[in-house]
Amino acid sequence: MSENKIYKPSYLGLIPTAAGLGTFFLFFGLQFLIIAPITGLFFVFIIAIILFFVYLSIKLTSYELRSDGLFIKRGIIAKKQILLLYTKIQDGTEY
Repeated sequence: MSENKIYKPSYLGLIPTAAGLGTFFLFFGLQFLIIAPITGLFFVFIIAIILFFVYLSIKLTSYELRSDGLFIKRGIIAKKQILLLYTKIQDGTEY
Protein backbone atom coordinates (compact mmCIF):
# COMPACT_ATOMS: atom_id res chain seq x y z
CA MET A 1 0.00 0.00 0.00
CA SER A 2 1.43 3.38 -0.99
CA GLU A 3 1.88 6.20 1.46
CA ASN A 4 -0.53 9.16 1.23
CA LYS A 5 1.00 12.51 0.27
CA ILE A 6 -0.12 15.64 2.13
CA TYR A 7 0.23 19.02 0.43
CA LYS A 8 -0.06 22.50 1.93
CA PRO A 9 -1.07 25.59 -0.08
CA SER A 10 1.49 28.37 -0.52
CA TYR A 11 1.26 31.78 1.07
CA LEU A 12 1.10 33.49 -2.34
CA GLY A 13 -2.66 33.79 -1.81
CA LEU A 14 -1.92 36.23 0.98
CA ILE A 15 -0.24 38.72 -1.37
CA PRO A 16 -3.38 40.06 -3.16
CA THR A 17 -5.21 40.45 0.14
CA ALA A 18 -2.29 42.26 1.75
CA ALA A 19 -1.84 44.48 -1.31
CA GLY A 20 -5.53 45.41 -1.39
CA LEU A 21 -5.67 46.15 2.31
CA GLY A 22 -2.41 48.08 2.13
CA THR A 23 -3.75 50.24 -0.70
CA PHE A 24 -6.97 50.86 1.22
CA PHE A 25 -4.97 51.85 4.29
CA LEU A 26 -2.74 54.22 2.31
CA PHE A 27 -5.71 56.08 0.87
CA PHE A 28 -7.99 56.17 3.90
CA GLY A 29 -6.08 55.06 6.98
CA LEU A 30 -3.31 57.66 6.85
CA GLN A 31 -5.87 60.45 6.60
CA PHE A 32 -7.66 59.11 9.64
CA LEU A 33 -4.39 58.80 11.58
CA ILE A 34 -3.83 62.54 11.09
CA ILE A 35 -7.44 63.71 11.53
CA ALA A 36 -8.68 61.21 14.09
CA PRO A 37 -5.95 58.95 15.53
CA ILE A 38 -8.40 56.58 17.24
CA THR A 39 -10.24 55.93 13.96
CA GLY A 40 -6.92 55.39 12.15
CA LEU A 41 -5.80 52.89 14.78
CA PHE A 42 -9.15 51.15 14.39
CA PHE A 43 -8.44 50.73 10.64
CA VAL A 44 -4.98 49.32 11.40
CA PHE A 45 -6.49 46.90 13.92
CA ILE A 46 -9.18 45.69 11.48
CA ILE A 47 -6.60 45.18 8.71
CA ALA A 48 -4.37 43.20 11.09
CA ILE A 49 -7.30 40.95 12.08
CA ILE A 50 -8.22 40.29 8.43
CA LEU A 51 -4.63 39.41 7.50
CA PHE A 52 -4.38 37.13 10.55
CA PHE A 53 -7.52 35.19 9.53
CA VAL A 54 -6.31 34.88 5.93
CA TYR A 55 -2.98 33.55 7.23
CA LEU A 56 -4.78 31.06 9.49
CA SER A 57 -7.05 29.84 6.70
CA ILE A 58 -4.00 29.13 4.52
CA LYS A 59 -2.09 27.53 7.40
CA LEU A 60 -4.98 25.22 8.36
CA THR A 61 -5.71 23.96 4.83
CA SER A 62 -4.23 20.68 3.62
CA TYR A 63 -4.70 18.41 0.62
CA GLU A 64 -4.09 14.67 0.80
CA LEU A 65 -3.87 12.33 -2.18
CA ARG A 66 -5.46 9.03 -1.19
CA SER A 67 -6.09 5.88 -3.16
CA ASP A 68 -9.81 6.68 -3.53
CA GLY A 69 -9.65 10.46 -4.08
CA LEU A 70 -8.46 13.89 -3.03
CA PHE A 71 -9.09 14.61 0.67
CA ILE A 72 -9.26 18.32 1.62
CA LYS A 73 -9.20 19.59 5.21
CA ARG A 74 -9.83 23.29 5.88
CA GLY A 75 -11.41 25.67 8.34
CA ILE A 76 -10.55 27.97 11.21
CA ILE A 77 -13.49 27.61 13.57
CA ALA A 78 -15.66 25.00 11.84
CA LYS A 79 -13.47 22.25 10.42
CA LYS A 80 -14.57 21.02 7.01
CA GLN A 81 -13.41 17.78 5.41
CA ILE A 82 -14.15 16.97 1.78
CA LEU A 83 -13.39 13.83 -0.22
CA LEU A 84 -13.37 14.34 -3.99
CA LEU A 85 -13.48 10.96 -5.67
CA TYR A 86 -11.19 10.53 -8.66
CA THR A 87 -14.16 9.34 -10.73
CA LYS A 88 -15.90 12.71 -10.17
CA ILE A 89 -12.92 14.90 -11.10
CA GLN A 90 -13.17 15.97 -14.75
CA ASP A 91 -10.37 18.49 -15.18
CA GLY A 92 -7.19 19.44 -13.33
CA THR A 93 -4.40 21.97 -13.71
CA GLU A 94 -0.94 21.61 -12.23
CA TYR A 95 1.35 24.55 -11.62
